[in-house]
Amino acid sequence: MSNYATLMARGVGTRFWPRSRKTSPKQVLNIAGENTMIQETHRRLKGMVEDSDILIVTNHEQKPLIQEQLSMLEDKNFVLEPFGRNTAPCIGLAALHVHAQDPDGVMVVMPADAG
Repeated sequence: MSNYATLMARGVGTRFWPRSRKTSPKQVLNIAGENTMIQETHRRLKGMVEDSDILIVTNHEQKPLIQEQLSMLEDKNFVLEPFGRNTAPCIGLAALHVHAQDPDGVMVVMPADAG
């Protein structure tokens, strides 16, 4: 049994408009420190969850932006939603991936822009 972390990184860029947009959502912006929000959220997981056990739920458009921000993660760390359907389906999709890897795995879910 392993511990897994799911970072929900699927924002459409409306909350911090005009700085945040679909092509640069808030999780990849430097808003409250020297690192971006997703980098800070990833940093908080150090020592608790291995990088190999982190899932980033995002979409096709934002995956390259996030890969640039978290270059230590591999393609297998990314779960791509075909279209956004709010929080519960996002968590369900991640849970299916965790269960496929480790039926006894324990998963924590965090927004990628956790402050």
